[in-house]
Amino acid sequence: MSADPKPPPHADDPKAPPWQRVHLWQIQAVRDMLLVGTAVGLVYLGYVLSIVTVPLLVALGLAYLVEPLVTWLAGRVPWLGRRGAVLSIMGILGCAATLALILTVPTVVRQTKQLMMNSDTYLARARAFVISDHLPEWMKEGFGTLADLIPGTPTQDDRASATDPDVDAAEPADQQSPPKPATSAPATSAPATSAPATRPSTATVMDEQAVRALVREELARQPTNVANGSDVAAASGSVIDKVATGTAQVLGFLLGIIGNVANLAIFAFIIVFCFFFFSTTFPRVKQSCSNLIPVHGRERTLELIGKMDHAISGFVRGRLTICAVMGVMYAVGWTICGVPHAVLLGLAIGVCGLVPYLSAIGLPIAWALLVVSLTGAEDRTGFYFSGEGKDAAIVWWKVLLFPAIVNVVVQVVEDYVLNPIIQGKATNLHPATILLAIIAGGSLAGLYGMILAIPVTACLKILTEEVLLPRLKQWLAGNKQDPLPM
Repeated sequence: MSADPKPPPHADDPKAPPWQRVHLWQIQAVRDMLLVGTAVGLVYLGYVLSIVTVPLLVALGLAYLVEPLVTWLAGRVPWLGRRGAVLSIMGILGCAATLALILTVPTVVRQTKQLMMNSDTYLARARAFVISDHLPEWMKEGFGTLADLIPGTPTQDDRASATDPDVDAAEPADQQSPPKPATSAPATSAPATSAPATRPSTATVMDEQAVRALVREELARQPTNVANGSDVAAASGSVIDKVATGTAQVLGFLLGIIGNVANLAIFAFIIVFCFFFFSTTFPRVKQSCSNLIPVHGRERTLELIGKMDHAISGFVRGRLTICAVMGVMYAVGWTICGVPHAVLLGLAIGVCGLVPYLSAIGLPIAWALLVVSLTGAEDRTGFYFSGEGKDAAIVWWKVLLFPAIVNVVVQVVEDYVLNPIIQGKATNLHPATILLAIIAGGSLAGLYGMILAIPVTACLKILTEEVLLPRLKQWLAGNKQDPLPM
């Protein structure tokens, strides 16, 4: 019995169109659509099963990142073997991570709480600073747009109306009668008839109305006629309901915390377990993936994949190391300069360093935090003040200079020390290309697009230089009929 499929009805008919002489699945466009649909379906299935796929991908990524270190350690200490090298690296990384958490987490939590508690004060000081009358005119113009972005700050039109004396006038200027000259009263006149009765100002009347409204609101909130038994029972029932509702909310909050901790523990366990499995079997995983490539063209494909791997791994591993060093330098430097919440800010800017040039947002934030902490401060003593007591003035050149010095030092160390030593020219991309790639990635996929923009651009550059351009040159020279390498 033959295993070959039955030929199409018009397979031997030369007059039939080509699509009638083959099976449906033999049409190239249909095969391509099925392949793309299968890939999309697998991605969607992974998204649905994210509770499993995310830890697997994280573990595989970590195994990929530490693979050179595992290979080096297993080669330098042969008696350890690959499994012993993986366990040693896991122990070292675990101790380092624990030490880093012990040193940073309490400070970060404390500074985060302080930032949340002082947020209203900082906003009030920022509002007062940007509309202050003591600022020069050029600073007022520069802060005009910034003031509109701060919640609760009067707009520029409101501030102009408040400072315009004609706006507050009760009548237009051309309708007001000129003041009459005062005449001396006779000596025998009584004081009551010598001066006109004064009317209460509009502000006083508005204040009295506000007080009356507040009193009525407070009286409406007070329970009335509680002497009767039904009202007492109703009040008791209301208290019981409130206690029951509060208890349910507390229990729900505690159960939510327990559930989140359990999910985090399961997530961490899956990552650690899968990381150990992937790291110990990484050479076999690579070989299995290589066997999936067709024999025809396998060598060329593996060569291209090797170049992409060099670009991606060099960028990712180097960027993670550089960001960690930058975060520590920012935190220490701004702490010395007296910037509030310096550890929290420095570590956050270190994370932002995953995207090249994004760490530049750190300096304006450091300036803003320093300004709002100094403006309106009760204790006006210290490095950034000049003078004594409440009349001490802020030395603005120090406020601008010293956080900027920290930023310049970190950027110089990154550009001339860390990048050449750790990252080198792994991606081989021009700075202008990197900047354009980051902008394009951010516009397409937000923060994730900005992070992935550099590796994707590096891979596209390799494909263009190694595959597309040579084929295009051959087509232009007349050696190929099709410019596409397919």
